[in-house]
Amino acid sequence: GDTVRTDDEFTFQDVVLKAGHKTLRIAVANRSKQDHLHEILHGWVESTGLLYEWYSSGFLAVDLPVDSQGKVNMSVLD
Repeated sequence: GDTVRTDDEFTFQDVVLKAGHKTLRIAVANRSKQDHLHEILHGWVESTGLLYEWYSSGFLAVDLPVDSQGKVNMSVLD
């Protein structure tokens, strides 16, 4: 991740060094479909080999590495 600066109380101040990654965030708005879509999304994200994190069954964050021009290689999402 990025290197950041904090104050003495560990409150974020600024970004010192960007790591060169983007984050894809997915939120499932229809709660009645969260469990079903969680299974589908989990299978997909596992198959990509990318780093990911679930907040709950309806909220997913996926780490997307970028190329030397700062662009995401969209083929990783296939």
